[in-house]
Amino acid sequence: MTHPRRPAILIALIAACAASMVLAGAAQSRGGTGGNGGNTSPPPPPPPPDILATVSTQLFSIPPTVTDTTRLWVNRSLNATGAAGIISSLIRVEIECELETDDNLLSLRILSSSTGSVRFEQTTQCLKPLSPPRSMCIDMPVGNASLTVTDTAGTRMLALPDDARAVLRRAGDIWSPSMMALGQFETVVSATPITYQGRPCVALALGGPRLPGLQSGTVYLDAVTYLPVGQETNIVRDILISGRTTIMEWQTISGVQVPKVIQHEGTDGTSTLRFTSVTLVTSN
Repeated sequence: MTHPRRPAILIALIAACAASMVLAGAAQSRGGTGGNGGNTSPPPPPPPPDILATVSTQLFSIPPTVTDTTRLWVNRSLNATGAAGIISSLIRVEIECELETDDNLLSLRILSSSTGSVRFEQTTQCLKPLSPPRSMCIDMPVGNASLTVTDTAGTRMLALPDDARAVLRRAGDIWSPSMMALGQFETVVSATPITYQGRPCVALALGGPRLPGLQSGTVYLDAVTYLPVGQETNIVRDILISGRTTIMEWQTISGVQVPKVIQHEGTDGTSTLRFTSVTLVTSN
């Protein structure tokens, strides 16, 4: 049996990461954002509690400097999902999900710890033509530049460039669209009221890409609830995936709203990410 090629490992894992591309929701409507649609924005509410100041920098990759605009809108989104009561004491995240495309089915388990370690357990099956599933376990220890890969061929070390490890390290953030977006970009540059797929929304233009290949990103929040409703990302490298994401369904885990079904539309077609289990472990 031949060893899986490095791109196969990266694409399989990053597809799950980018399928959420954090921020759920209906990406830019096919006819464009359409401006503000003539809507008049209500007076802005008072600033939300500053949850962002309390989160673990190991579980979430927070920029060294957070602007006032970034803090305001990330906090509004975190409060909307109900994360205020749990995020500051979070020490471990365990996620089980399935990513389905026209040709492949990927079952993935992600374990992310506040120590900085990440573990992936994945099973991949080709659907066209149908083939037996192949399993693989990947460990990213703290402070190690290499991955430990275990499959039917045995255990081996795989060296990756810094940008690839940075992408995989953030895979555990996919339960929190707001924090994953902040792991990809430095700032929220502006917030613009728009009508998006027939509903009042706020378009957050993201600036300062933090990963090589990222060019631009826009996050869409519901104008009333501030729940994430979409993201569109433009990327020029295959280590990440350009496109649009849509949250089809939400679920409540430990009092926090977490995506349950996400659809991603990109240049390679449409894929569906289903969260079968999300466990948020706290120090309390």
